[in-house]
Amino acid sequence: MRQSLRALAPVLALLIAQSARADDFTLDNVTMDTALARYSAARVEVYGAPFTKDEALRLLDPAQPLTYAERLARLDAARIVIPELVTQTHAGDYTQTTTYRDIVLNGVLHGKVAMLDSAGAAVESRRGEANDMKGKVGAMHAEGVDIIAGVRMTMTARGADAQKQIAVARFSASGVDAITADRSRLHIDTVTGADIGGRALAAPLGGLIELTPKKETKPTPDQERAVAGMTMDMVESIDMGALELKGVAFATADDKPPARIARIAIAGASDGRIRAVAIEGLDTQNAFGPVKLAQATIEGYDMRPTLAGARETPARKVLPRFDKAALESLSVAGAKGPIGVDRASIAVTQWLDFAPLAFSASADHIRAPVESLPLFAGLGALGYDSVDLSARIETAYDSATNVVAVRHLVVDDPHIGSADLSLSLGAVSPDVLAKGGASAMVPAMTARFLSFGARLQDHGLVDRAVATQARQKAIAPEAARKALADALGAGVLAIAGLKASDPRAAPLIGALTAFMAGGKTLEASIVAPDGPSLLELTMAAQFGTLLDKLKIEASAR
Repeated sequence: MRQSLRALAPVLALLIAQSARADDFTLDNVTMDTALARYSAARVEVYGAPFTKDEALRLLDPAQPLTYAERLARLDAARIVIPELVTQTHAGDYTQTTTYRDIVLNGVLHGKVAMLDSAGAAVESRRGEANDMKGKVGAMHAEGVDIIAGVRMTMTARGADAQKQIAVARFSASGVDAITADRSRLHIDTVTGADIGGRALAAPLGGLIELTPKKETKPTPDQERAVAGMTMDMVESIDMGALELKGVAFATADDKPPARIARIAIAGASDGRIRAVAIEGLDTQNAFGPVKLAQATIEGYDMRPTLAGARETPARKVLPRFDKAALESLSVAGAKGPIGVDRASIAVTQWLDFAPLAFSASADHIRAPVESLPLFAGLGALGYDSVDLSARIETAYDSATNVVAVRHLVVDDPHIGSADLSLSLGAVSPDVLAKGGASAMVPAMTARFLSFGARLQDHGLVDRAVATQARQKAIAPEAARKALADALGAGVLAIAGLKASDPRAAPLIGALTAFMAGGKTLEASIVAPDGPSLLELTMAAQFGTLLDKLKIEASAR
């Protein structure tokens, strides 16, 4: 209601201002040029103007020493009707022609329009001789339109005192269609938005278009840095209160079914950061069948770190940041059957360039055939057809002590078992964290091991393993259980570089034996009082002195 009253304010002001005079007239073959575009109309009908036709022609005369803003600010009218308006945008070898039909502007005052309507538009863009895109838009409606602010945002360079302004208070459009030269297609049933605005860019928008390389041309490093810099300026300069797209469909080739999204919503885009993004009702196909997603959301999305990294010399790859992300009800067809997730979420408090550092994440009911997950493929031999996993992880980094901790890594399946693991490493400097991939391996070996904890619970896995071993070896279940316990114990001894007679291994070997004998819970903790480096631990394992540096406690019940 408040937005509607605000949009009507220019109408009321215009009625008061025109109470003494109101002229109606028609202008033919009107043309207006700006730095980036030409606007042409064969006929413009003006109603209720506080000036004459001759005065209007003088305002539009390009020979007059007036800026576009000064011209627009003086073209007041109760109503302006334009049967056809053609806008031609030029930037380098890029051209775009948009033809609007049946434009009606109500309440035009000082460059602001109370309400604007159009029956539709056709769009065609070219890069050189190539036809890049054709499209059309159905009926459009807007309220609270500041034409001067909109032109200033896109077609002028920013001054030192530039302030952000709302260019469109509210708008809607229906029936958006586009097709590219490679036959990719896009359709949107409706688009609505509110409070679209911002400030002029550091350089006119045409500069970004000119810098963008053609599809067939590999951009140079200098071009990539320049585009990243101008893109950074654009996302920081243009704000959007809300944007909603409904009934979205897109396809990359004529012979493929389109992907569909019921709704895309963006809220609170300001100063390069988006408060919230939601995608609902995704329905598409992969090589094996349908892919469906009920909802995905992102909060606090920020591309500025990525763009800042791209501007450096040499360029640095940095992931976009976000505060929270979540999804609901994902189903993906696979070669061995569908893979699904009921819900998943992540909340991040600290970032590295290439990954989250301190975060908490969870996933509920990851359902999949065991053959689809290489890590769990061996479960098929134990009679498992599928898994139903839930997982949770919580990490932290203390920059004062340079300690990285995995506080919890929990994986659970009600028919298999659960594992709750923790790990703490010290002397992990920011320099080590800044490196990614193979380059981080050598510096990471200087990190110091502090502690490790594990809590395992059996929900049927051990009994299945025993039954399978007994059947395959044709032995009694008790003998199979002992054989599995001995094999696990031997694996622990091999990792620690110890012999079976070494008393230091007794607590852990005893707990493993008790767990395999029927205990449902195994708990173990490993603490390093002196905090040896990972390199020292690796060497100690090779020389059989690993347990000299560690304190191990284990139990089963």
